[in-house]
Amino acid sequence: MGEASNGRASAASDAEERELAHALRGLQVGAAGLLFGVLSFFGLVVVLSQRGAPAQPAGDSGPLLIQLTAAAGLLAPSAWLAAGVLHRAFAQRLRALDPRARRGAEGLRLYRTAVLLPLALCEGTALFGLVVLLLGSLQGGLRDAPLLWVNALYSLGLVVALAVLFPTPERARALLSGSDPP
Repeated sequence: MGEASNGRASAASDAEERELAHALRGLQVGAAGLLFGVLSFFGLVVVLSQRGAPAQPAGDSGPLLIQLTAAAGLLAPSAWLAAGVLHRAFAQRLRALDPRARRGAEGLRLYRTAVLLPLALCEGTALFGLVVLLLGSLQGGLRDAPLLWVNALYSLGLVVALAVLFPTPERARALLSGSDPP
């Protein structure tokens, strides 16, 4: 009888591992997709900036681009802070679940949210900065106002967040077991 219950426990554990591996693959593809989208957009902006669009005549939107850069400078730290707070909040909710629920669908749902929501906030900040850069490159203002390239730095926030939050089996198992990830 003991061997039968060990066999069922082992089968359940194997099923949980397969479900976790499947969920991680989806999360990894999603996280990499966020980065690929931002990097592709950045590449487009660089190509357009090298194209040499003619400078705009008087009354151009240079001041607007500077204002948008300042807005991005306020938005980025706020979004990064919110991303960290949200990740910790969802990780704490995950740890508060009982061990069975943590390893089940509810645990995977909370883990998915703890990873994707902060990454989405960082992606939004990166894209906002890149849109400002795109507007500057389409108007030929990147050569006249190199300060606008500061907006590209907000994409680094997404890269850092991905480095910290990228869903690996070790990080997932740690959070799903109730401990801190490596």
